[in-house]
Amino acid sequence: MQHNSSLILYDGHCLLCSRVVQFILIHEKNKDLSFAPLTSVYANNILKKHKVDSELINTVVFIYEDAICVKSNAVFRIASYLKMPYRILGFLNFLPRVITDYIYDLIANSRYKIFKKQRSCFIPTDENKNRFLK
Repeated sequence: MQHNSSLILYDGHCLLCSRVVQFILIHEKNKDLSFAPLTSVYANNILKKHKVDSELINTVVFIYEDAICVKSNAVFRIASYLKMPYRILGFLNFLPRVITDYIYDLIANSRYKIFKKQRSCFIPTDENKNRFLK
């Protein structure tokens, strides 16, 4: 299956990440995004195509127009696909990346401690299941 022009690769074991994906599904402006867990064969192939070592990825990855964004840059790009008022988060993209990535890393590095790992995978609705790639 081919992904839409914009793809989010996320940690499918992370409860926070799965909740964020569910939030995006509810609040995205259009249905332009596709999703794949970082551990999927599809994600691994995409990362290889972009010459990114999948073993080094411990972050959300956003791919659009054949470009790749990670960490806070990915979050800001994804926000631009959301309805207002959530879209405003994308305007924080002007902040220095060293600061926004530091905050991102604080959350990412403690996500399993705070939010735990999921015991089961998020199952998309019939309406959205074609947007999730394996």
